[in-house]
Amino acid sequence: TRLMPGYLEPDIIAEFGGSKIVIDAKYKSYFFDRQLKVKESQRERMRSDVHQIVAYTSLFNSKIAMLVAPVIDQDIRFDLIQYGDVYVAVIGLPLEWRRSGEYARQIRKFVRGILEQM
Repeated sequence: TRLMPGYLEPDIIAEFGGSKIVIDAKYKSYFFDRQLKVKESQRERMRSDVHQIVAYTSLFNSKIAMLVAPVIDQDIRFDLIQYGDVYVAVIGLPLEWRRSGEYARQIRKFVRGILEQM
């Protein structure tokens, strides 16, 4: 149909420690406090995003997927869940460019931890 996209494509396919990682940036925050009604619709959007990124892992033979979304906090936030043999991480990334090197180190350490679990 005209509604179906012609292709599916995540934002980034990275390789770390010999493993492919599917990364998709989201320009909404999963981490902001919400009222109950908004929280339910936010949960549905998160569910849809997780389904989407898990589908990407099957296309690229990956076992690690990451959704990256902004946070207002000064510190990076990590959430990890396993769906079957796929690890799905949601990373709350502060928009503080001066600390980008520190954030990159924290993300590498987080990914190493996932690889150790596999």
